[in-house]
Amino acid sequence: MILSVVTVIPLIMPVIIIITLTLIFTPSLPILILFSGYVLVFVIVVSIPLSKMLKAYRCFGEEEHEINGVKLTICKEGPVNAWYDASKNRIYIGDKLLNVLNRDELIAVYYHELGHKSSRLLRFIVAATVTFWLWVTATIIFVLVLHYIGLVDFVSILAYIFSSTLLSTIATMINMWINEHEADMHSINNTNARNLISALAKIYVLAQVYRNQHLKEAVEIEIKNVDIDRLINAAKSLRLRDVVKIILLEGLRVVAGVMKIFNLVIDPLPPTHPPLELRILKISDDSLFCKV
Repeated sequence: MILSVVTVIPLIMPVIIIITLTLIFTPSLPILILFSGYVLVFVIVVSIPLSKMLKAYRCFGEEEHEINGVKLTICKEGPVNAWYDASKNRIYIGDKLLNVLNRDELIAVYYHELGHKSSRLLRFIVAATVTFWLWVTATIIFVLVLHYIGLVDFVSILAYIFSSTLLSTIATMINMWINEHEADMHSINNTNARNLISALAKIYVLAQVYRNQHLKEAVEIEIKNVDIDRLINAAKSLRLRDVVKIILLEGLRVVAGVMKIFNLVIDPLPPTHPPLELRILKISDDSLFCKV
């Protein structure tokens, strides 16, 4: 039942969006022209994250690696990340992580990715919600284009953006974050929660460095120790209002980025992973291995 609903909604959304735009915003514009323009915008919006993803997860060589019977594929000169490639049925680890993660942390990361592999329904739901978000984003951009050529007033744009984009963004983020939390749970059920927390903290620090070109070239990172208890205490200090605030602020940031069309080239999707403190909070709450 869930699968059929998730499948049908993305398929009917373009029709609903086009009818809505035609009836509310531009009733005098021929529907064929409106539909053709919308499809063009949608194709562009979808191609941006796809091209960025293909570029980000490109490997300049692969190497099979085994740790305690666990088989990994090392991605040479790849991203500061690990991922499951469904097309190849492989779990990849970026070679940069080998310099900062110890054996136990690598195994914890492996089981996290294995959690993604095993949760097919969640992967499908995430794909459907991301597709839905891209459709909504394409609609916003198309409405902005209509405004620039004088067919839609700015009040209508603002009303449409804050009634649809914010809700779809938050729904998409929550779906993706749940997917990550479930993979975290799979990892701590098979390994040790403290190893996963330590690995996530190290990956977070390393990723921050590699986002800055100058730092990436000038700094050589070696992280030996992580104060796990301190991280858990900091995460447990979060209250419900803090979590809601984080979600709303992330949603508003994405909505503001949609208004700046060229920002989509830099950051085309909502945050796919929950903030580190939320992940640690969830892991520590659900694990018997974390002792504060």
